[in-house]
Amino acid sequence: MKRSRARRFLRECLSLGLIVCGTVAPALAEGTPKGVENNARLPSCQSKTQFFAGYRWVNLDDSERAGEYQDLHSSLTAGIDAFSCPLPYRFHLNGEFLNKNDVYADTGYAYSDLLLFRDIFIRVHHNLEHSDYQHSGEPPEINYEDRNVGARYSTNISNNFLSLRLKAPDFPFHIFLKHRYVAKEGSIQQRFLLGGFENIHKISETRQIDWRSNAITLGVNSHLGPLEIEYTHDFSRFDPGNNNVLYDFYPAAATRPADIYPHNVIPETESRANSLKLHTSYTGRIVASVTLDNGHRKNNYSGAVADTWQGAVDVSWVPAPSLMFFFKYRHKDLALDNPDFVTLSGLAHTMTYPVRRSISSRKDIFSWSASFRPISRLTIIPAYHFEHLARQDSAAWRILPEYTNIHSIKLTAYTRPLNKLKFKAIYDYKYYDHPAYNIEPDSSNQIRFSTTYLPVPQVTALLDYSLTLNVRNHIRYLNVEPDTVVDGGKRTSRNDRFLGSLSFMLSPKASLTASWAYYRGEVEQDLAYGKWDAPGWDGDLPYIDPGVPYTNESNSYTLSLNFRPRDDTTCTADISHTISAGELLPGTTITETPDSLASFSALKISETVLSIKITKQLRPGWEIGLKLLSHIYNDEIDDRQDGTVYITTFSLKRSF
Repeated sequence: MKRSRARRFLRECLSLGLIVCGTVAPALAEGTPKGVENNARLPSCQSKTQFFAGYRWVNLDDSERAGEYQDLHSSLTAGIDAFSCPLPYRFHLNGEFLNKNDVYADTGYAYSDLLLFRDIFIRVHHNLEHSDYQHSGEPPEINYEDRNVGARYSTNISNNFLSLRLKAPDFPFHIFLKHRYVAKEGSIQQRFLLGGFENIHKISETRQIDWRSNAITLGVNSHLGPLEIEYTHDFSRFDPGNNNVLYDFYPAAATRPADIYPHNVIPETESRANSLKLHTSYTGRIVASVTLDNGHRKNNYSGAVADTWQGAVDVSWVPAPSLMFFFKYRHKDLALDNPDFVTLSGLAHTMTYPVRRSISSRKDIFSWSASFRPISRLTIIPAYHFEHLARQDSAAWRILPEYTNIHSIKLTAYTRPLNKLKFKAIYDYKYYDHPAYNIEPDSSNQIRFSTTYLPVPQVTALLDYSLTLNVRNHIRYLNVEPDTVVDGGKRTSRNDRFLGSLSFMLSPKASLTASWAYYRGEVEQDLAYGKWDAPGWDGDLPYIDPGVPYTNESNSYTLSLNFRPRDDTTCTADISHTISAGELLPGTTITETPDSLASFSALKISETVLSIKITKQLRPGWEIGLKLLSHIYNDEIDDRQDGTVYITTFSLKRSF
């Protein structure tokens, strides 16, 4: 039934496009002056059509993690690529069917510049991990219950985007429609806790989902002399389906009697917005634009709402070809409102709890930048950015400041010291006044360098490196019982990114590219762990673990080869190997923890992907293809995730 609804929706979208194409375009053409009929004498480009059909073999060893985004069933494949433009008409259709859960379709139709229609549909499959509760290392004080042992979880995601634009004959006035439909269905693993201290139950169960999301945009725009105007109205709605609330029996607690209560709610939401944009002509030394919009969002389950008003101003001035100035201003008012109380309804009992006020805010952003060329081979772009965020009703949230200011200074330079050498350098400094969260720094410094070098016509080299340093001198934690603020220590972080690539043109029929991507992140921070005294389960001040380091690192190596051994044969081969590792090293102060926290935070994974594709023309209009794909996933800490998938696809293509 779910698939039938999706197919019915696609048929309705395509039917709408065909009806519009068949009725509106001729009606617009009737009102077109005779001078526009010159389209009949325009040259007609050559149409082309390609069909292919084949078979896709899939072989999986062990875990499905190796084929995370693959439908792991062998299947027939088919596709079409058609293009025709007997002017003033233009039509294209591109589609690929790899299996029932891996589909791509793109179709479009246009009549002169009066009508433009396009519809893009994508469907993908996602295999999900089943987290095992009974593996070694779990704390023994918790009761583990997997209600669906051995269940396999996966989801199918469908995404359809439709756009339609109509234009008035001989006048720059447009009416347009955009619609996006997203559906996600399948089964996921739902995990939650039941019980209380000394009787905690960690539950896992299968949850069926059937989520639907619709977003529609209606708009008009026009050029009125030197001014461009556009108005749009947006509406979106998320429907979580029938299984949006789960129910379980909860034992009695201090403020709640035993009963069956709802939990893990997925709410229905909706939103709408209106936007007005004004833009001056792009010609001339001064260009300006203004945008105003308001929005409304609502949670239909809880009754919480959010209203926004936003404005934007952009001005650019070009006094000389080598000198430009830019000014930007952004303003946003965010008004959040929620009920003062929430009601928890069980089968036999109903409780009411107070709810803290949500935090509304006002944000203003100013930025100035310039671009100038002191010499012909050098361009310098200085920029200053200031952001002010003022919060309302923040007193009830204790450690949240009333405002946060961010100052940013950025300097960018482009240079070409040699004809075959390009160089780019960026320095970005940020200062935070009253940062809100512990992960936000007091100051941040970032440098980035990138260069492209062509020593000889057959060789291209690319290097890109960035370094980011963040420092937070004072972090704070809110302790529950006793209710107090605990001052922590310092938090520092460092991120290194590097990308290197070398491309070689071995011959007119062969090329080779080798690349290396590297990332390393380091964080050192004082951590606080909640502490409870066993005799009466009274609260206490937290454990403080100073200077806990966390690191993660990734190396990815890629080699790509393209060559044509014969004029009728094309070969491509790609191989990549990625190594990822991460670890947390808590200190020795956590002596009462039965299991080391480090054992839950280690990561060491390697992935190898090999792809080979060969195509050969049999005779004019006929082509055969063979594609081999291998993906090896190796988790050195949890071997239950290890797996290998092999996919072989054979296809026969016919061109007209």
